[in-house]
Amino acid sequence: MFHNLIATTMATNKKIELTAHQLWVLKYILHEVSNREEGANGIYLTPKERVSLGQIRSKL
Repeated sequence: MFHNLIATTMATNKKIELTAHQLWVLKYILHEVSNREEGANGIYLTPKERVSLGQIRSKL
């Protein structure tokens, strides 16, 4: 589900507004997922997907 959310967000390129706390939580989740071979909740991420999440995280 999380993986699909990221793909959907990247595909639609919608602007979202986040509170400071929501932004911190999102950064934390992206950090955890992009630094593990097995992402959140056991979702497997390929090296390319981890790099993509890292790039998203760096722009936040």
